[in-house]
Amino acid sequence: MSRNSHDTLSRYLLDLSDRGEGVRSKAAKNLRIYLEAEAREMSRGTFSDFMTETTRRIYDLVSSAETHERIGGIMAIDELIEVPCEDNETKIIRFANYLRMVFQQPVVETPTLTYASRALGHLARAGGTVTADFVEFELKRSMDWLQGDPRGEAKRYAAVLVLKELAVNSPVLFAR
Repeated sequence: MSRNSHDTLSRYLLDLSDRGEGVRSKAAKNLRIYLEAEAREMSRGTFSDFMTETTRRIYDLVSSAETHERIGGIMAIDELIEVPCEDNETKIIRFANYLRMVFQQPVVETPTLTYASRALGHLARAGGTVTADFVEFELKRSMDWLQGDPRGEAKRYAAVLVLKELAVNSPVLFAR
């Protein structure tokens, strides 16, 4: 991988950390376009390594204490779900786990939950062999949260958002 590839990736990731929603949204879209172009230019193995590095750096954003950085990471996940790569199943599993982390935070702001639930719905819609497993897990967890502690309003709200997105984006798996 060239130094230029790393610099370009760093620039997009820095923009994903911006406080402005428009800047983050544009950076996520540009990151997808950039990675799709790199997938055509790089060898499969090199691109796979590059995607691994990219997803690792997105993890840093999603696990940030700063709301705007978490949302930027979630926006990137949402854009990159359908970027083809050699190890697509691993990418989908990673993204599902990153989004699960968001929902498991003790305090999560409403905008973060909204972006994360939409990305989770997109992940369910994108399909693949692992989709049924993660949809089933999210359905079970959401139902548990709805039936849990009545004071856990944030968890119940997150559960409702997730259930809505799964129902819209994966109705066959949702109705099982």
